[in-house]
Amino acid sequence: RGDLGDLDGCDGSECGSARGVHLSGHFEQRLGNWKARALAYGVYSKGLIYSNYTYYLNNAELGDQTEQGDDRFYFGAKTDARRYFKWSKRHLILRLGAEYRGDLTALSSWRTVRRERWDRVADFDVAVHNLGVYGGGELALARWCRIVAGTRLDGFFYRVDGVEDLKRASGYVDQDVPLAGDAASGIVSPKAALILSPRAGFDIFLNYGRGFHSVDARDAVRNDEPVAEAQMLELASRLRIGQHFDLAAIAWMAYVEDEQFFDPDLGRSVGLGASRRLGAEIEGRWAPLEYLMFYLDLGRTDARLIQSGDAVVGSPRWMITWGTSLYDYHGLFCNLRVRYVGERPLDQGEFSEASHIVDLLAGWENEQLRVGFSILNLLDSRWKDAQFYYLSRYSRLVEPQTGHHFTPGTPFALKGTFTLKW
Repeated sequence: RGDLGDLDGCDGSECGSARGVHLSGHFEQRLGNWKARALAYGVYSKGLIYSNYTYYLNNAELGDQTEQGDDRFYFGAKTDARRYFKWSKRHLILRLGAEYRGDLTALSSWRTVRRERWDRVADFDVAVHNLGVYGGGELALARWCRIVAGTRLDGFFYRVDGVEDLKRASGYVDQDVPLAGDAASGIVSPKAALILSPRAGFDIFLNYGRGFHSVDARDAVRNDEPVAEAQMLELASRLRIGQHFDLAAIAWMAYVEDEQFFDPDLGRSVGLGASRRLGAEIEGRWAPLEYLMFYLDLGRTDARLIQSGDAVVGSPRWMITWGTSLYDYHGLFCNLRVRYVGERPLDQGEFSEASHIVDLLAGWENEQLRVGFSILNLLDSRWKDAQFYYLSRYSRLVEPQTGHHFTPGTPFALKGTFTLKW
């Protein structure tokens, strides 16, 4: 009705906070004919958010505000080694590696009134461990033909212990239902690429890869399906003319075994079935001067569920970035860019609003010092970031109604960086 501004809300007690610490280290070393690298890291983060998406839809007296907590420590290490072989006019680059990541998380969700708890929704301790090993290589059969291939094996191990409220299709809610258990799964993810270079500055690529997307740990234990398979096929070409012009075009298709959608009403992920995506992209670079470049990245995607033919909710149809960049001009660098996100399909045949944002990034650096700043949303445009279409009730005095809901996009924001290098 126009009663609220972009940064206003029906529940004035919504807010959030987050803090974290990140430590990491890496090194490189030659071991005979091998070049080895290793990285180790640890991250602690703690987040708390109070949100109210449906206002008074589910509870007309107390409202629908929830408190969500995420207390997380994740850590890991990875290492890889590379060796170069050459004979006659051919060469082979061999790569081997291993990676481990562990996540220890305490998750909680509470129903609240102005940040005061009155009912527990979920409370879980979750441990997820991922161990992966991989190997691959790049074989140059001739100047005009290369083959890149590899395989990765991942193992996933889940442990969950806690309780949650479960909402049934009838609307009945089971209170504090225990959920505890373990799950494990593995997946092999091969990839391969054929690269042809019929002439200098012109390449053709044919790529194939299979991988996965992980699911909520609670769903992994509940359904014993820790990962869902995804496959992608891509045909691309790149043309370079001298040092001033670079143009690439890509056509691709992707298949996802089970599209995952988090249903806030049920409080858990729901599988929507298999999906397919078809897309095309164009990338252009023109550098009229040694330190000046104009660029354009344009992508078009059509994402649909295979069984119903419906569009995948939230998948942008158009994404475009263009701008100009000044780099290494007596230490100065500057990037003026425009980001465009096209309309996205929402529930019930609705669509989101498109948006475009102008950013400015600039600074100066030398061998010991880097000073920079970023201005996000330079023109202070009003735009909508996350957008949804669902049923809500913004007041006890009105009937529930379906409508557009959104998170306001970042207004004019300035941040600076100062880096010492040694």
